[in-house]
Amino acid sequence: MPRGRGGGGGGLRQASATSAPLASPSYYERVGQLQQALRDSEKKRLDLEDKLYEYNKSDKCRAKLKCAKLKKYLKEVCESERRAQVRNQGYLKKFECVQTYVEHLTTNTEKLQKLKDAVQAGINSGTAMSRGLYQPATIFMGRQMSAHLKHLKISVQS
Repeated sequence: MPRGRGGGGGGLRQASATSAPLASPSYYERVGQLQQALRDSEKKRLDLEDKLYEYNKSDKCRAKLKCAKLKKYLKEVCESERRAQVRNQGYLKKFECVQTYVEHLTTNTEKLQKLKDAVQAGINSGTAMSRGLYQPATIFMGRQMSAHLKHLKISVQS
């Protein structure tokens, strides 16, 4: 209720003062008390309305701050995820290089094993052949003589 209307009660008093038998002093006192209570409750209502407005305004402000904080957090999470993806791509490239190197080593190991087997087979077959060709040397009177020389019928004289 606007504050300019508070004087309306005074006009009522004047009108009722002319008709004195209807109005009594306690009636006017009671009307004044009610008008004062109405003004007080209206003032209290306006204060509460202002507080509610401030609260709603602060909620909006809080919501905006929370929204900004969440957006910042989302940005940090996205940046962290991007860095993790780049790091993981690097790990994948390194893993592929290691895997290629291991495959290369496996191939080389297989080749070396085949070569070793071939050499071992050659040594084994060469040993078998050389055993037939090998003639032990004999020592005769302090001189070493080969069986080969005996076949050639070369005599060694001292």
